[in-house]
Amino acid sequence: MALPEVPLVFTKQSTSANGPYSPIYWSEEGKALDYEGELALVIARNCRRVTRDQAKEVILGYCVANDVSVRDWQMRGTPPSFTMGKSWDSHCPIRTVDCR
Repeated sequence: MALPEVPLVFTKQSTSANGPYSPIYWSEEGKALDYEGELALVIARNCRRVTRDQAKEVILGYCVANDVSVRDWQMRGTPPSFTMGKSWDSHCPIRTVDCR
C-alpha cells in the first residue's frame, strides 16, 4: 500500500487487550496472522475536540502494544476494515510504561 498522507489511526476493542506474556488465541476463521509494535495512548477520561494544547491533560500514559492483526479479515472491505482485522480477542498484548 502507498504511504498515507495523514496519520492512520485505529482502535482496538476492549476484548483484544491482553497481558504482555499471555497467549494470543488463534481462530480457524482467519488465515493471515501478522503483528507490529505500536505506541499506544491511554486516554484518562471521556473527551471530545481536544486541542493540541489540551492533549497532555487527557493522556493518562503511554504503552508499548503488540498490534496483532488478522490481515485477510482486515483487507476484506473497500476500504479495508482495520477494526475487523485488529480487534480479535487477545490480539493486543500490552506492556504498560508510564512516560510522564
